[in-house]
Amino acid sequence: MNLRTYITFKNRTKAAYALVVLLQLVTSNITYTNQETLSTKKIFSRILDAIAQSQVVHQYNKFIANAFDLSGVPASDQMQILGAEAQTAVGILEERHIPIRYVQNLDAAARTTINAIEIGINSYTDHDSYGVKRCDMFHEAIHAKYHDYLFPSISLFGSWLTALAATKLLLNPKGMFKLLYLLTLIAGHHVGRWIQTMHKTYCERRADIEGHYATQCYRCVTEKAQNIKNVRESLINLIEEIEEIESRTDLSSAQDELCTKALTLAKNWLETKKKYLTVEENETIAANLKQDNKLCAVHNFV
Repeated sequence: MNLRTYITFKNRTKAAYALVVLLQLVTSNITYTNQETLSTKKIFSRILDAIAQSQVVHQYNKFIANAFDLSGVPASDQMQILGAEAQTAVGILEERHIPIRYVQNLDAAARTTINAIEIGINSYTDHDSYGVKRCDMFHEAIHAKYHDYLFPSISLFGSWLTALAATKLLLNPKGMFKLLYLLTLIAGHHVGRWIQTMHKTYCERRADIEGHYATQCYRCVTEKAQNIKNVRESLINLIEEIEEIESRTDLSSAQDELCTKALTLAKNWLETKKKYLTVEENETIAANLKQDNKLCAVHNFV
């Protein structure tokens, strides 16, 4: 390989890698602030959201869902009603509604799977306000609306295809240089995983923004904001207490291990919640709804 060929080959390699990154950035949703509404979404967000709601994606979701049995047991009548209300309010056709189920050992208050909205059987107590439950159901309804459960695998698969296509179109390697397919596939995999992380944050913030606005109730969102604040403060206090206990020298190995696990769980929860709206952002949504005196049927009479 002469110098000119090498330089050309090197430039085309850079171009191929740049295309992988560019195409993934174009098809990803990196940021989504609470000031953005349905009418001011960025063009790529609108396109991807429209695709996510298409009949093709719905039928694919339905096909995959048929391969899985429903987990857990039917949720209470109150949660079924809230779940149905939320799905209708965010624009999901009734024939596309998914059931609300109670499941064991859930690491979140609720989550949306391919065929149900699942709630941890011990997620809510009598002390949890109506607004918290309602906001959570609206949040999960947004995930269902956009089939968010499917998109992590689609993003990764798309990255692999983009990497291979870019290598073929821009480089078309021959002979031993066909190893470049493997290298760009590895690069595409890492880009895809990064996009998955970014898209997860986007999905959670979108579910908060669109879901909480869709509640059309400032008191529901205010109660949710207060709940987030209370839990966060409790965990911060717990972390401080555990760190103080760990500083002692008279702990047994079992006690030290228990403290370490509790500390890790608390810190992981706080880190995970960075994907969602902050207390202040939720309060902004509540204030916007309050300006129009938006209240749900329950809070309108309480």
